[in-house]
Amino acid sequence: MIKKFIFQLFLGISFSSLAQQNCTSERYYTEVFSNTQNTTGIKFAAVNPYGILTNQDLYLDIIEPVGDTLSKRPLILHQFGGGFLIGWRTEPVIPQMAAMYAKRGFVFATIDYRLGFNPLSGQSAERAVYRATQDLRASLRFLVDNADQYGIDTSAIFLTGTSAGCLASFVSTFMNESDRADIPSTYGYTLEPADLGCIDCSGNNNFNNQEVRVHGIINNWGAMLDTSYINIASDPADNVPVISFHGTNDIIVPYAQGSPFSLPIFPTVQGSLLIHQRLDNLGVKNRLFPLQGLGHEPQLLQLQTWVTDTIIRQGSQFLYEIMYGDSIQIAGDNTVCLNDTLDYFLPANEGSQYCWDFSGGTMVQLDSNYIRIVWDTLGSHVLRGYELDKREISKQATLSIQVNTPPIPFIEFSSLDGLFTFSSTSTANTFSWNFGNGNQGIGNPINEQYTDTGLFVLSLMLEDDFCSNSKDSLISSTICPVAAMQVIEDDSSLVFLNTSAFGDSSTWILEDGSLAYGDTLTLSFSQEGSYSIGLISANNYCSDTLTQIVPINFCSLADYSYQSNQLSVDFTEQAFNAFFYAWDFGDGNSSALPNPTHTYSQPGIYAVTLITTTASSCADTVIKQINVDLNSSISTIALDNVQIVPNPARNGISINGISLEYGLEFELFSMDGKRIMKTKIHKSYVLLPRMAEGVYLIKLGNQAQIDIRKIVIKH
Repeated sequence: MIKKFIFQLFLGISFSSLAQQNCTSERYYTEVFSNTQNTTGIKFAAVNPYGILTNQDLYLDIIEPVGDTLSKRPLILHQFGGGFLIGWRTEPVIPQMAAMYAKRGFVFATIDYRLGFNPLSGQSAERAVYRATQDLRASLRFLVDNADQYGIDTSAIFLTGTSAGCLASFVSTFMNESDRADIPSTYGYTLEPADLGCIDCSGNNNFNNQEVRVHGIINNWGAMLDTSYINIASDPADNVPVISFHGTNDIIVPYAQGSPFSLPIFPTVQGSLLIHQRLDNLGVKNRLFPLQGLGHEPQLLQLQTWVTDTIIRQGSQFLYEIMYGDSIQIAGDNTVCLNDTLDYFLPANEGSQYCWDFSGGTMVQLDSNYIRIVWDTLGSHVLRGYELDKREISKQATLSIQVNTPPIPFIEFSSLDGLFTFSSTSTANTFSWNFGNGNQGIGNPINEQYTDTGLFVLSLMLEDDFCSNSKDSLISSTICPVAAMQVIEDDSSLVFLNTSAFGDSSTWILEDGSLAYGDTLTLSFSQEGSYSIGLISANNYCSDTLTQIVPINFCSLADYSYQSNQLSVDFTEQAFNAFFYAWDFGDGNSSALPNPTHTYSQPGIYAVTLITTTASSCADTVIKQINVDLNSSISTIALDNVQIVPNPARNGISINGISLEYGLEFELFSMDGKRIMKTKIHKSYVLLPRMAEGVYLIKLGNQAQIDIRKIVIKH
């Protein structure tokens, strides 16, 4: 409960901060500041003016809003009109225009430039335009170098002015140093021989005397020498938006085409109408506001104050559109399932802040341009994202969200010995199954054969046109065991291994009906024969029983005695469980008889080998050294009267009925031929090792005679 409260509190804080963030702004297209402040008389250049021998200092004024928190603001640079003969940077209407732009959030700069030319010379007039263009570029270089001081965004610099000021703006923007060849008077002519220098070589050395590219022009009653200078194919930087305001009855600067002041002495210029047409043909953003029936600068000469209001309102909106750039879109799914958790993004831009607004869901995470929402309400909803960029331009994106009901999963199944048939009565396009055994499948119904018993997690994923949903179900695979065993001989014992499939427990049924448990069973047998061993393999569901007949055949134990008479030797087998006999008399002769007699060709010591084999092919070998001597024979020992008591025995036995002087050997064997002990008999009592109950073999004898007896051990 505490965790739930903390989580809800977190969500509440997140939503409060979401609501308090301000991501909307009317900056630039409406007045958002009440007051402005002026910084005047800022020197930006020192130039050689027309008709004056001494250098002239040029100044500009900066007008900006009071209380602005932005460190980088767009700049509007104004150049006054007056036919390049008269005018000043604070002439009537300019201060009012500066304040109106500044209150909208712009930095407004108004500049001086050099005036004067010979009104009787068109070449002198061209040089005046060129000087004014040089001064305009010098002011731009100065302001870029001092952008931090005056809070200027150098990526948003716009030119404006009236009449001659706009003509200089067009020359500065669309004519390059290479175009200067079209105006040879700038290199000097008869009346004014001085070369005016390159277009960026005058006034100062700011910005390394490079051109400052501008991003838009507000043209008021301006013109160009030739609109063909606008050529974005050869110079993509000519793609500069222009908004133009021009009286259709202007006789000073022609609305379409003509000479300024209608005086043929001046070069022909092309006015706002032809500029607009050229920009349209090139696909450059532009707008033309023809002031029907009005002449030149009606706001000043005819006191048409509404003209200034129109210029400021429409010009600000136009610059706003330029700075707006691309619109934003919300990235994320708009068709979702109930209770789906989805992520949404707005483009991430440095210096921007973001806000979100939505209904029909619950926010679980918010991080600037990213939001994560759980859509927990069915129906149609709207997600809105807002960006306030580094220039305080507000952008909005809307995404319609449709929250749908997910398919409801139902699972039915039947099974027989691990073969399952799964089906669903749900309504869906796709049925995807995970059987929990490593296999998957698609379809409805669908079969799956389990190869093991136990519990499995079955998963069903449903998908329709809009949503997906899943369900898990615990199923039990009831495969019956298949009983199986493996028998391994281990000396005198047999080891039974449970090799059953699908069994969890093992029960052994012995010959006498008793039970044993576990996967391994070890048994020792005292007699040969066939024994019945049963195995019950079971799991939690069913069992299987296997009965196996196990034949027990003890291995043979080879032994023999012999009696020699000079070169003739009688061999007597004394083996246990022998069926086949193979004698090797050591002189290259052999026999398969149980008790052969062999005559050697000469005396000597011979290694006689006897191999005895049971009917089940289990063999044993004994080798003895036989001394064949012409002068003597080996006396035999009568073992028929020897008694071994007690029988059955427990810890030891007594050997009665024979003298110990014969040096008898005593050997004890298990019934499968494994020797347990061997000793020389020095006294009549023999202590036996601790052994399991059962039947064992005792072997008595020496080189002359062997006797084998059975003894039973009981505790």
